[in-house]
Amino acid sequence: MLKKFKQFFSIKTKWKRKSVVCNNVNKEKIYVEMSDILKEKYLREYFKAFASKEHSVENILFIEEITRFRALKSTNTKLKKAEKIINQFLKKNSIYELNLNTKLIQDVHDRLGRNLLQEGEVPSDLFDK
Repeated sequence: MLKKFKQFFSIKTKWKRKSVVCNNVNKEKIYVEMSDILKEKYLREYFKAFASKEHSVENILFIEEITRFRALKSTNTKLKKAEKIINQFLKKNSIYELNLNTKLIQDVHDRLGRNLLQEGEVPSDLFDK
């Protein structure tokens, strides 16, 4: 997927480069860390456009929402954001439904309910698994 991404956008960045010889032709391999793409706003936007073209933009949108969720401090705000994320990405037939195991989705619901009851707060790592 990253190879198609690079071809689609022809982006030059500070990625690690290594020259190799294949069939007597110099070729360049580019190693890209997904975390680097997600950190750099312009790369993330290019990658989002690419993912949209490949019909898989929901994964990147989910990561962006999780990043915003983790930065929240207020329990009430975190709860509203968690519900929004669940409705957008984890709920069956939602607009950006992720292809996830049913047990994993149930674990998120259980953990949210358990933490609200026991501790009265929403854990920042609710969606980490």
